[in-house]
Amino acid sequence: MFVSERDIFDYVFYPNCLNESLSVYIGNNEDIFSSEIESYKTSKLYSKNKVEFEDKIVNKLMGNSMSRIIDFLKLETKQRQGAKVFLLDSSTPRLEKSIVTETFVDEDSQYLVKVVIANNFTKIYVFNKNNTLLENFKLTIFPENKSYRFENNQNPLVLEGERSVEDVKLEIID
Repeated sequence: MFVSERDIFDYVFYPNCLNESLSVYIGNNEDIFSSEIESYKTSKLYSKNKVEFEDKIVNKLMGNSMSRIIDFLKLETKQRQGAKVFLLDSSTPRLEKSIVTETFVDEDSQYLVKVVIANNFTKIYVFNKNNTLLENFKLTIFPENKSYRFENNQNPLVLEGERSVEDVKLEIID
């Protein structure tokens, strides 16, 4: 069964939103997903404040455009050797690839950025703890200092190559 990063996020933060069979599968195989589950559980513990929308609404009513820049803290980098991914090649009977996951959380623990680096690609997921669709935002990745604009966070940013991500900034544009 395929389990996405979003499924694991929902398993920890919003288990009622997760398909029952998927929830049971993840629960029965927590050892496989232990590092991801533990990472999300840790960030959930730091979640203290709810996002306040009153200022946002007042500014919209008054015609003020608002842009918020959110800085992130990098949590411990996790690397799994093998990760049950095997590549077969004519010259090598078995070659294990490693998967590196990096997690970034903002100071108020309202947003979470998960970076998955594997198999010559980098996927970057952006989550908010309200489990609502995050719309109209820009994500800047460092040390590249390259920005990517998103309409929403339904799909991850997929970049070719295994990118080094040391820091991220999120700009929410209203």
